[in-house]
Amino acid sequence: MSQRRSLLVAVASAALLCSLFVFFPGFDNGFWRDDFRLLERSDAAQSDSRILWQRWVEPFNRPLAQAAFALEYRWWGLDSGRYILTNTLLHVLNAALLFWLFMGPLGAQAAATAALLFALGFGFYGKAILWAANLPELLSTTFVLATGIAAHRAQLARLAPQRAAWMGLAGILLALALACKESGIMAVVMVGGLMWPHRRSLKSVIRKIGVLVVVCGTYLMVQFLAQSGVAQVADDPGAWLAMPMRALRLATLMVLPIQESVLLVHASPIAARSAALLDQVRPVLGIALLAAAGLWFLRGSGAVRWLLASYFAFLLPFGLINLPGDWLDIRYAYLPSTCFCGLLALALRMGWLRGGGLARTLIGILVFIGVAADVLLVRQLESKYDGFGRSPESTEALHQFELRRAGPHVVR
Repeated sequence: MSQRRSLLVAVASAALLCSLFVFFPGFDNGFWRDDFRLLERSDAAQSDSRILWQRWVEPFNRPLAQAAFALEYRWWGLDSGRYILTNTLLHVLNAALLFWLFMGPLGAQAAATAALLFALGFGFYGKAILWAANLPELLSTTFVLATGIAAHRAQLARLAPQRAAWMGLAGILLALALACKESGIMAVVMVGGLMWPHRRSLKSVIRKIGVLVVVCGTYLMVQFLAQSGVAQVADDPGAWLAMPMRALRLATLMVLPIQESVLLVHASPIAARSAALLDQVRPVLGIALLAAAGLWFLRGSGAVRWLLASYFAFLLPFGLINLPGDWLDIRYAYLPSTCFCGLLALALRMGWLRGGGLARTLIGILVFIGVAADVLLVRQLESKYDGFGRSPESTEALHQFELRRAGPHVVR
């Protein structure tokens, strides 16, 4: 086994242990809200496959993710813990793909650190895994990361047929990502930045990116014809103007994951007041973060520029999400957290190499505190979701679904 594959196996094994350690308590969580809609549609799809092409959750059309959920339903039925286990295993796969993708531009050490931080749930609180209905997030990220890996191989291949084959595969993978979730379209930015340092010529990069642009254009055309997804907000200028500001607010949530609704802040009045104050100054913090990121972009390496551009691109679509009021749920940041963990890992490596003994000790302490706080937060959120799944509302919804599935002959 080559050294590269040995490292991949080692990181994947470590990511599995980290993910099980963090998310294992959620394996007994019940179903909640959108889960029941997906269960209803999955049950109907067992006898009529045409339902897979309908919109299960308005206004989005995600046929591949819906087919995957229907397959899970056939395998697991109403055993909710199996869905969370499947999400966790997909998360481990994504952590391994993240290491594979980052190893080239960031180096093995930073890539491994990013993969393990991602496995521990940094940047997204773990909600993408602890709720069965978030399967599209996980699958889309899988295909987006795989698209980057295939495109990178296309750029490094020496023979023209090999380059064409790898780029064709990248186009197929991107199409699969878009069939799972809309935000995968921003992979064009990530792939373009990844291929640029290894360009054989500008024409070579343009040709390869053209493949992905055609895939994205075809996807958008289908969306507009079906009046689905982005077509619902295409004529709303307010939504497009809100994108950058909401992206900045989401970035501050990832850097400082504290909200008034988080259970941790209720430990004391001081913590609650601090969280309320932090929420009020988030726009200012977002601008400060943008300025710091701009400075790092100008003075940083090519890998830093690639990560920052990809991170911002993946954040932008969240300005289009129609959430009530000013509510921003970090659950939707699963894909951006890949780049967030990469930036954090790169910053830690730079600080470790340039700092002395005291600085390295401080870095180690900060990492330990961050990991401990992250795990504690995920565990508390797991308890919250467990409560939702066992609530009277969810229990009654599950009972009614079981009655409908059993048939009209069942006596209530």
